[in-house]
Amino acid sequence: MPVLRRPRSCGLLLFGRLTGVAIAVYMIRDAFVVRTFSLSPVAFTVGAAGMQAVYYSAGMRRRRPAAAAL
Repeated sequence: MPVLRRPRSCGLLLFGRLTGVAIAVYMIRDAFVVRTFSLSPVAFTVGAAGMQAVYYSAGMRRRRPAAAAL
């Protein structure tokens, strides 16, 4: 009698579903912010990207000596 195994594709399906849920939640949050503050979607995206650039740049400055060693 063959042993029934869980196919590997089940893990991929779960990953795909979780990714879809994360994207949906992100889009709902963005729509809420755009409506609440009466922002243009483009202005919101540019502002968010600018804040991310500042945040990640500050983090990289602290890690620069470690990155230079690589």
